[in-house]
This record gives sequence, structure tokens and C-alpha cells, in this order.
Amino acid sequence: MLPNFFIAGAPKAGTTSLWRYLNQHPQIYMCEPKEPRYFAFEGTGVGLNGPNDRKCFVKRTLEDYKALFDGARETDAVGEASQWYFYLPNALEAIRKTIPGAKLLVILRDPAERAFSNYLHAWIEEHEPLSSFRDALAAEPMRIKAGWSPRFHYIQKGFYHKQMEECHKIFPASQVRIFLHEDLQTRPQWLLREVFDFLCIDQDHIVDSSARYNESRPPRSRTVANVLNNRSIRKISKIVPDRIRQGLASQFRAYNAAPKPKLSASDRAHLTNVYREDILRLQDVIQRDLTLWLSKETTR
Repeated sequence: MLPNFFIAGAPKAGTTSLWRYLNQHPQIYMCEPKEPRYFAFEGTGVGLNGPNDRKCFVKRTLEDYKALFDGARETDAVGEASQWYFYLPNALEAIRKTIPGAKLLVILRDPAERAFSNYLHAWIEEHEPLSSFRDALAAEPMRIKAGWSPRFHYIQKGFYHKQMEECHKIFPASQVRIFLHEDLQTRPQWLLREVFDFLCIDQDHIVDSSARYNESRPPRSRTVANVLNNRSIRKISKIVPDRIRQGLASQFRAYNAAPKPKLSASDRAHLTNVYREDILRLQDVIQRDLTLWLSKETTR
């Protein structure tokens, strides 16, 4: 068994929440872990030279990858959610060669907010060594040249129009469905019905979409955060069913989370200027009004 659909990105745009919501549908099988990243590394030459980059990479054969879907039935919509796929054309090409009929789900978020959230996540997880967002942006070209993984490509991952062009060269538009982060935030049930229709399964099944997952908020206590992230603790806790364990961990992280930092007005203005032309081109392609992305002053 191989997946027949992918939540392919964009990073920090709600892919974890969507993965959890889809996992509630009886006709959908989502593999765990959420991000196998099999096609991101399969023949792509993605760099792994950044801090903790090796932790991104799990060496899997095709048989190992197939084993992640052993619990799926022939009638299921079978999926995974590796959010680098949309950014990496070589990964999309590898998917097409292996699973030519695969469907892609992509959620796009205001690229300025997404870049900041991406940076915060990397910094909170102690992967990002620089404590200044603007310094990390300035270092990005050098990091890409040095072979750091897409985890640190804060700006480049936000050029969605360019990525859409590459995606449509590889997959027909009928196999790609694009949503906005705002859809997931303000009308999740509509989005889910659209996804269920796209996957040709029961549209009327209601899932709980009230929770938000994987929000980039720094911990009040780094000690508590380190305990929750400790690999030994996670191995011991395997006796608890995975969904219950992850749900409890999410609750503890929520209790330990400090208020979310905001993107400064100056950083937003800088990034909006960087992305302006790409956003204007993108809205013509996806037929969605994106002027809000150009007019926000601070992260909400």
C-alpha cells in the first residue's frame, strides 16, 4: 500500500491541524509519523548541513515506507503530510514517478507570517542558533549555499507562485487543491467538506476542528519542554496509545506555552516588499483575493 494523497505544504500553514482533522474520518488513513519525508530525500540532494539537520532525516527504503501504511484498507483515502514536498520540485517529481495519480493538498499562509512562524518554531525547538529573526533572514542565502535543509529556508519557502508553477509542470491542476490558512482558521468545516469531496469520500462526516495544533509559542519553562521532547520519555510512553499520548503532550505544551511573539511592523514591511510581486501573481493563478496579505501591519 502506498498513499494516494499528500498534505504537501506549506510549512507552518496548518498542516498539522489538517492532518489531525483528517485522521478522524473513518475513510481516511493517515500514516504516523506525520512527516516521513521519504520523497524529500529520495534522489533530491537536499542538504543536511544545518544544526540538527540529521534529525530531519530517517533513512527508509521503499519497503520501509510502504510499511507505514500497513493499517490502511483498499477503500481508504491513504495519506501522509510531509510539508517540504510542495517546496521541493524534485520531491514532487519523485512522487509523480512512483504514484502518478496522487492528489496534493496545499495550504498557503501569508508568507510574511509563515516565515516568522517557521523561524519561531526552529528557534523554540533549539534548531535555530540565531535569536534575531532579521539576522536569520540575512543568513539565509549563505545557509542555502552551505546546504542547510529547507527547515532554515524561511524566505524562499514563501514564494508560492514560483512553487505553483513548478507543481503544475509536474501534476495536472485536477490533482492539486489549494486552500488558504484563513480558510482553516475561519471556516474549517467548509474546508474539510471540500477536501472530502476532492478525495471522493463521505462529505457529511463531521470531525472536531476546534483544536489548533503545533502553534509556534515559546515555552514558559524550557525544562518542562525538554521533558516533553525527551526521546527516552517518548519511548517509555509507547505503552500508551499514540493518539492519547500525543493528545496529552499537546495539552501539557499548551499549559507550558508563553504568549506568542508578534512579527514586528518593520519586519512585516520588509517581507511584504519581498513577496509583493509573487503574491500578486499567485492570486491570479489561484483566483483568490490576497490583498489582505499585502495590507496587514502586524501578525494577529
